[in-house]
Amino acid sequence: MDLEILKKDLSLIPTDQIAAAIATLAALQVSLAARLMTAPCADSSPSNGDRVLDADQAAEILNVKRSKVYELARQKAGGPPFFHIGKYPRISEADLRKWIRQQANNP
Repeated sequence: MDLEILKKDLSLIPTDQIAAAIATLAALQVSLAARLMTAPCADSSPSNGDRVLDADQAAEILNVKRSKVYELARQKAGGPPFFHIGKYPRISEADLRKWIRQQANNP
């Protein structure tokens, strides 16, 4: 069965084959869900440098005190691109490292 054709016109499935088609689709759904759950997620790998950092982790990378990170997070323009979870500043490691490179290139 070509799923794209069936999505456009379900009347192409003969009535006597609907139950079998539903069973096939259910089995396919289970298989795909299992594959999705066991597949490695590229975005969750710490090696890609895109983990979310808290103030302490950002301070360690910047080699500053945590209070300086909070000060940077309050900046409206020119500071690192922080976002907040509740009242707590967070930043992606990739964004922080990109901001550091920009600062080094624009003294």
